[in-house]
Amino acid sequence: MTFVPNLLSPNVKYDNMLSLMDEARGRLGTLEGVGRIMPNPNLLIRPYITKEAVHSSKIEGTMASITDVFRFDLERMPNKYDTYSRVREVHNYSIALQKCLARIDAGADITLDMIKSVHHML
Repeated sequence: MTFVPNLLSPNVKYDNMLSLMDEARGRLGTLEGVGRIMPNPNLLIRPYITKEAVHSSKIEGTMASITDVFRFDLERMPNKYDTYSRVREVHNYSIALQKCLARIDAGADITLDMIKSVHHML
């Protein structure tokens, strides 16, 4: 028995898709320009990395709010003791991602060794 996939939809609206892609490209260009003139571009990038860490951790069942993670960054202790390990785990994820991105920006290749070293931070 051979698998035969469904035909692709002939009704793809390319004009709309190209328009959205062009708009996204323009906004990314604006963001890149802002990042170049900021004295510390991490002020712009870091909240998104933290948000990604919170969402990725939720997929794995680790529940912590972005507010808890930012509070942990400032105080090293969340308000509630029972959330400490969860918040620390999300915080570690955020730090690991930042370090990985810094290595890639410095020209490093994404290798199994890099992934293992970043995973060790978790």
